[in-house]
This record gives sequence, C-alpha cells and structure tokens, in this order.
Amino acid sequence: MKNTYLLILAVAILGVSALYLLQKDTGASSTITSSDKDFSIKNFDEIYKIFLADRNGKKILLERKADQKWLLNGKFDVRDDAILMLRQVMSHVEIRTIPTNSATQRIVSDLATLGIKVEAYNQNGEKVKSYYVGGSTKDEMGTYMIMENAEQPYVTHIAMLPGGLRARYMLGEENWKDTRFFKESVENIKMVTVEYPSMPSKSFVLHHDLSTFTVQPLKSNLPKSPNSIKRGIAEKYLDQFKNIGAEAFRNDMPEKDSILRSVPFAIVTVKNLQDKEISIKLYPIPMEDLTTEQKEAKLQATIERYFGSCSNGEFYLLQQVVVGKVLWSYDSFFEENKLN
Repeated sequence: MKNTYLLILAVAILGVSALYLLQKDTGASSTITSSDKDFSIKNFDEIYKIFLADRNGKKILLERKADQKWLLNGKFDVRDDAILMLRQVMSHVEIRTIPTNSATQRIVSDLATLGIKVEAYNQNGEKVKSYYVGGSTKDEMGTYMIMENAEQPYVTHIAMLPGGLRARYMLGEENWKDTRFFKESVENIKMVTVEYPSMPSKSFVLHHDLSTFTVQPLKSNLPKSPNSIKRGIAEKYLDQFKNIGAEAFRNDMPEKDSILRSVPFAIVTVKNLQDKEISIKLYPIPMEDLTTEQKEAKLQATIERYFGSCSNGEFYLLQQVVVGKVLWSYDSFFEENKLN
C-alpha cells in the first residue's frame, strides 16, 4: 500500500512539472486574463463603427448607417462583400497557439511597428474591442495578434478558413469602395437618357411616370417612331440599372486626362424620384480609327471594355458584358413594322 501511495505521488509530481514546463515553453502566463485572449466579437450586429489604422498614416473608418448599409470615411458606400469578409474574420477569429517565450519579444516589437490597429464600437460609441493585427507565421497558417494594453501576443486563425488574416483588414480606400454606380430599382427611376455623340439617331430619353413609360429621341428635331412601344420593354430595360458596376478603379491612370479629352462613345444618365442624378461617360478600349459608318455598324460589337468617367468623381474600368446591358438604341423599344 505504501509503495502504491508513493507511485501515485510521483506521477502527480511529474504531471505538475510537465504542465509547468509546457506553460514555460509556450510563453503562457498566470497573469493573462480571459479578455486578453478574446479577440472575436460575439454579436457583430451590435457593431456600428470600425476603425483601422497603421503607423504609416493609413486610416479606414467604417460606419453603419440607419439603413444598415456601411459608409467609408464618411463619403463612400462600402462593398457588401468587403464588409461581409471583415465580419467573418472579426466574428470567428480565435487563438491557434501561444508563441514561445523566446519569440514573444520579437513578435511584440513587430506588432508595435507594423501592426494594424483595430477598434470596434457599438451604437452608443462604446469601444467593444481593440487589438493589433500583425503578420503571418512562417507556415502562413496563423496571424499574430495582441489585445490593446496586453503583454502576451497570440497566433490566431479561423478554423474554417486556412491562411493569414491580415489581408482582410484592408487599409486602401479602393478595396472598400462600392464599385457600383447604378443601383436603382425600376420603381425609383424617373428618367434615363442615353446619348451617342456620334450616332444621334440612336440616342433617347425614357420617362417613367408612375406606371406610364414614354421613349423619345434625345434630340427634339429627330423623327419619332410611328410604332408602338413593345409591351414590358421599358420595365425590362430599367431593371438593368439595379446593379451596374465597374471591374476596377483607374483614378490614377497617367492617360486619364487624354482619354477625357476625347469624344465618348456613350453618355448614360439616370435620375431617380428624389431628383438625384448620376451619369457616366464611356470611352472604348481601344479607340480604333473607324469612320462614323463603321462605328454605327461595328463599334459596339468590337468593344470588350471601356474606361468610364462618372459624375461621382470616379474613373472606372468597365466590362462590355456588364455596362452593355444599358446601351440600347432608340429603335430597340418599338415594335417592328408589319408587312401587309
């Protein structure tokens, strides 16, 4: 019995010693509080403001508006997929491992100089979470993070999403800005004009008054179609404006000024029921040396992309497959002449 008691005691001592050595090796500390480990936001719907910043002066402010949409730096609409990506990482981030004592000092130093500061606030302006995001581990399966005012850094990850997390805390405005410029429902569109400077006979203006639609030539001196408007065609056309966006921003293009001095292929303008207008001028890529007849017959068929100068101040790269959905001609809306 005595030998059995001594054996149990020896095993217990060895177990405690092993636990102590494991904690020492991983850098764990008895002074670490649960709040120092809790990076995830349990209820993201309570978050109304997120602030991101680095030491180089880059700053991103995301604010939830009354309609639950997000605003970037007080002036731009935020891409739905971008805020969804941030929501995912801030809601599901968790600790993967604890760095060793030997690595902790270097990690903390890197976080202090290269880390991205993350702050999240609720609707009352109260800070819900604040931490720093560093670089990835060597295997790129974890990301170094540390809570504000804490001493212990951690390697974090999202279990269902392998890879580093830092790239999801984006600091470039263009990574967050909504690329859509037309996003109106049929019911909220008052008027659309489409002008083809080189083809005035194809240009038109569409008026929407409650359930009534009229389509006329843009220039009053041009003849009106004698035919009836196709049934449902105006609604079908206006439905295209609910989701028209760009492939990318090109605001810093060196050739931008020279492109803007050229004649656009088309100018599309939308006015909603609140009398808010937005328009875009489209410049084909490339600008081929075609005659007017060639332009009318072939140009749109040869275009794959455009540069677009928008009234919202942005300069876009656009795809024909997207923006081409609203590049109709005047005669597209009318029934064809029937032969007797």
